[in-house]
Amino acid sequence: MNVVNVAPAVQAGSDVAIRPATTLTRQIDFTDSGADTWTAQVSFGDSSAPLTLSNLTARTFTLSHLFAQTGRFPVTVTVSDSDGASGSDAFFVDVMSQPPLEVTAFDLSRRVSSHIETAAERARGGASYIIHLPLDGDVPWTPEFLDYWRRFGDTVGSPVPVSVPPGFPGLRLRAVSVRPPAIRRVRAIDLNVTAQYLALSEAERFDVVIGTNVFLYYDRPQQGLAMAGISNMLKPGGVLLSNNALVEIPAVGFRSIGYSKVMYSSREEDGDLIVWYQKAPK
Repeated sequence: MNVVNVAPAVQAGSDVAIRPATTLTRQIDFTDSGADTWTAQVSFGDSSAPLTLSNLTARTFTLSHLFAQTGRFPVTVTVSDSDGASGSDAFFVDVMSQPPLEVTAFDLSRRVSSHIETAAERARGGASYIIHLPLDGDVPWTPEFLDYWRRFGDTVGSPVPVSVPPGFPGLRLRAVSVRPPAIRRVRAIDLNVTAQYLALSEAERFDVVIGTNVFLYYDRPQQGLAMAGISNMLKPGGVLLSNNALVEIPAVGFRSIGYSKVMYSSREEDGDLIVWYQKAPK
C-alpha cells in the first residue's frame, strides 16, 4: 500500500498596515491530515533573522515581531511536517509613519455604495481590487497628466498586465491591483448631504471633504444646506475642495482660501478649477 504524505496548508492571514516601532502579533493556523509534529519558519522581509519554531504539536502558533522602520515587508510563513513536506503562505506588512488614509464616500447612488461595500467585504477575505485606467491616445495630454496616469495607484497597489480590446486602435490601457488593506479603509455611507450629516466626535471629523461634480446639481439654497452639513463633519481648520464656485455664507463658517487651475490636455474643455474652502479654526 502506498501512503502519500499531504503537505501542510498554511493560512497566514491578510495584509496589514501598522506604525513604525510596532510589534505585530498574529495567530497562524494550518491544516495537515497527518499525525505529525511540525516546524514553522517565518521570514519577516526586513533583513532580520527568520523565526524558527520547532516540535510544534498543535496546528496553530503565534508570531510576534517588532517592525522598526517604514516600508513594505513581505512576511512568508512556511510549515514543514516531520515527513519533510512543507506548505507556505504570505502577507504584506505596510509600516507607515503617518496613519493610513481613511476614506468615507457619501451622497452616492445606492448602486455605487453597494459596489464599494462588496469590494470592502471581499478585501476582508484577502481579495484585491482591479482598477482599469483607459486613456484616449488621440488626445494631446499634458506631460504632467501622463506622468500622473502612469503612476496612479502605485502607493496602494501594483500594475497588472492588461490588453486593449480589439477595435480600439487609439486606446491606451493601464490596470492596477489595489491591495486589500487600502480597500478596507474605504467605506460608503448612505447619506444625502443636503439634508443629513454624520454625527461625529471631534476626533472622528474629517480633515478634507472633496465634492467634485456634485454641487452643480444643487440650487443655491441646497448648496448652502450641503455646506452646512459638511461643516458639521469637518474638523476646525478642515478643507472643502469643490470644482464649483460656491456662495460663502458667514453662518456656515467657510471662507475661500484659494484655487487651483488644473489642465489635463491642451484642449480647454479638459481642465478643472478647484476652489479651496476652509472651515474657521477654533
